[in-house]
Amino acid sequence: MTSKALAQVLVRILGVYWIVVSLVSVGNVLGFVGPQPIPRGIVVGQSLNVIVTFICGAFFIRSGDRIGAWLTSDLEPADESTGNLDLLTVALAILGVWILILGLRSAAIVGVEFLVRSRSDETPAASYIWDRQRLALVTAAVDTIAGIVLISGREGIANAWARLRGRD
Repeated sequence: MTSKALAQVLVRILGVYWIVVSLVSVGNVLGFVGPQPIPRGIVVGQSLNVIVTFICGAFFIRSGDRIGAWLTSDLEPADESTGNLDLLTVALAILGVWILILGLRSAAIVGVEFLVRSRSDETPAASYIWDRQRLALVTAAVDTIAGIVLISGREGIANAWARLRGRD
């Protein structure tokens, strides 16, 4: 199996995972339906979470060939079999995409919280978000940065890992 074919399969598997996660999360959104008052931001944020996750999953399944080819464009020619270093590089890229999506989902939650805040609330924007969505804000920043580092630095990380493993 080539690294391109492996990446394409893994991207599609990741897409299926995201679709399953979104469908399971529908129960969380439906749990907000009832007589008890729920803040609008929570309902909108959870609904957006489900929608974005589903769209990402569908996009990954539909565009698996293009994404896999892009992730492996700087590796070996398509007719060669994949070595261990290339497998690690592909795995790091897929992991980076996964973590990046987690970060973007958290960023969407922070954005929705900011957008649905009351116009009469005079709290500064940074304080408002920090008080209400501290965990989502930190998660968004860390996951987005980690995803970008894994995607852009996958070859360097794989080469460093190989050098470290060679010393065992």
